[in-house]
Amino acid sequence: MQLPIYFFGDNHFSPTPSLSNEHKIKKMEEFIHVIEKSKGSIFIMG
Repeated sequence: MQLPIYFFGDNHFSPTPSLSNEHKIKKMEEFIHVIEKSKGSIFIMG
C-alpha cells in the first residue's frame, strides 16, 4: 500500500444517464488521475 491513502465512499451513481450523473463520473475520473499522479492508494467503499 502506497501513501497517500484516499477513501472514496457513499457515492450514488445512477444507471440512468443524466447531467448530474455525468458530472459525478467526470469528477471521479479527475480524482483517479490525482491518485495516479500521487502514486497513492484508494479504498472504494459502498
